[in-house]
Amino acid sequence: MPLDEALPVLGVGASLSFGVAPDPLELAQGPDGPAFIEYAGPVSPEPFAPAVDALRARGVPVLYHPSCLNLCGPWANPPGWLAEVQRHVRRVGSPWLAQDVSVCFAGPVPGYSIQLGYFLPPLCSRAGLEQAVRRVSEVRAAVDAPLLLEPPPVTFRWGDIPMMAWLAELADRTACGLLLDAGHLLSHQLVEGRDPLADLPMERVFELHVAGGLLRRLPSGALRYQDAHELPVQPEVWALFGRCLAAAPHLKAVCVEVEGAAAGEVRGALDRARQLVAVKAANPALRAALRPGAAPAAPPERPRVELGAPPPPGPEEDPGYGPLLAALLDGDAPIPAGVDPAGFALDADGRRRYLLSALCRSFPRSAALLGALPGMAPQIARFLGQPAMFGPLSARAGAFGAWLAGLLDGAPLEPAARDALAAILDLERALIDNAGRARAAAAAGALPAPGRPKSRGVIRLPPYTLVAVLPCPSPALDSALDGAGAGDAWRRVVSGDLDPARIEAVLRAPPGPATLVARAVPAPGGPEGGEVQHRTVELRGARAGAVAALAGERLEQLPPAQAGLARALVGAGVLELS
Repeated sequence: MPLDEALPVLGVGASLSFGVAPDPLELAQGPDGPAFIEYAGPVSPEPFAPAVDALRARGVPVLYHPSCLNLCGPWANPPGWLAEVQRHVRRVGSPWLAQDVSVCFAGPVPGYSIQLGYFLPPLCSRAGLEQAVRRVSEVRAAVDAPLLLEPPPVTFRWGDIPMMAWLAELADRTACGLLLDAGHLLSHQLVEGRDPLADLPMERVFELHVAGGLLRRLPSGALRYQDAHELPVQPEVWALFGRCLAAAPHLKAVCVEVEGAAAGEVRGALDRARQLVAVKAANPALRAALRPGAAPAAPPERPRVELGAPPPPGPEEDPGYGPLLAALLDGDAPIPAGVDPAGFALDADGRRRYLLSALCRSFPRSAALLGALPGMAPQIARFLGQPAMFGPLSARAGAFGAWLAGLLDGAPLEPAARDALAAILDLERALIDNAGRARAAAAAGALPAPGRPKSRGVIRLPPYTLVAVLPCPSPALDSALDGAGAGDAWRRVVSGDLDPARIEAVLRAPPGPATLVARAVPAPGGPEGGEVQHRTVELRGARAGAVAALAGERLEQLPPAQAGLARALVGAGVLELS
């Protein structure tokens, strides 16, 4: 059955992320809410299954839009990874699967596009096309849902074939449909200087996106477009969106991407999208889906184009993805020939800033304190060129902590200040390790939520509880950061608003220790599947021994001073009574 006959008409929906405002469940309520929800998420369906089930119970269809598949490039999608995508699609009932044609992970260990900062764009050449055919065919042979290919946004051109002509041939050779994002189309129009719709087979377009973004002017005066879903949709994007509506005769779904936007702005964007669909959409069935009381059409039996066995595994030559990625992450690596340096720099700067901010978020104080010291910020940034960047995401934070520890050995600090900063870094590394072990336990159902505090019983230190001594209290550390707290550590480092002399003044002062008690517990209200958070209590003085001595004692038999400490820790939920 042809896809234009087989795919259901879904109407006008919203692309959201669970756990990020606006809340999909709240947004989907009411007559002016989205007709369907599209979401990105982990390859496993379990973390968001309860929320997805709640949406489907209300009659709201869902679309899984992963960011974890390589649809181009030399790095194959492992069979087990593809099997999880297939399981996810079936579990949530997604009528089709769509993703940007891009690289999401580099190397044999699969992962998500955030590991590279964002999608790595395809090489639009004959060699790049042949590899993309292999990657897409791997997915088509493993996942029994129709696959829609989406062109990613770009700020520079890479390859000698226009992107939309390259994409059209890829879709034709792999029997795939297309998903177009009007903002992404604008990015290619600005880079290539040609009408993006001129090379596209619009009869293959089944889904259309519109999203917020911004236009940046390069030193040359040329404009480049960047996605920013929390911002308003730009007029040029709305114009392309309207053209796509009128040119796509089989369009089934229109999606407003709104991660991070206020709910009121989302509803306004949905209203405008509906108005344009009602006036411009070439598919009468899509216009009909907007009528009051209209429900999404039930999909017929899911179509599948048989492509035969997947391509046999084997070594593949890299036509340039590795060097491109190295240049994007490492400022000392050469830019590939034929790439516009200014547009490339715009991508690289944003990508590096995103990755370093994410890395430093796990080390909010130590990264800021160390990075503010003379000459240390470039040394921290060199981590982006290390092999650990391309390994499992779960191991990256640990490797970054080890990198910071190595840099600390040569930091321009007096020994006492270096020791103090080392203690802060050690604590943050321990918290990351503790959270990782607790997350694994939570995913396996072995991390129960804390019980209600009792007033009597035997004191115990729950599993995944840390007790550590800091060289000074947290308020003193925050005063070293100009009283603003940890905040966005990397942004504060590169902005130059941290004073190295102020930092050293706090770190080299005579010790005034504090004791931190931290317990990893399941995150309340978050998605299931292993999300955790730390409950913390900070005590004045070096009291680790006193806290440890409480374990095994009966609260009601303790002397008053110990009993007061125990009641405070039990009340805060970091100790328990049994």
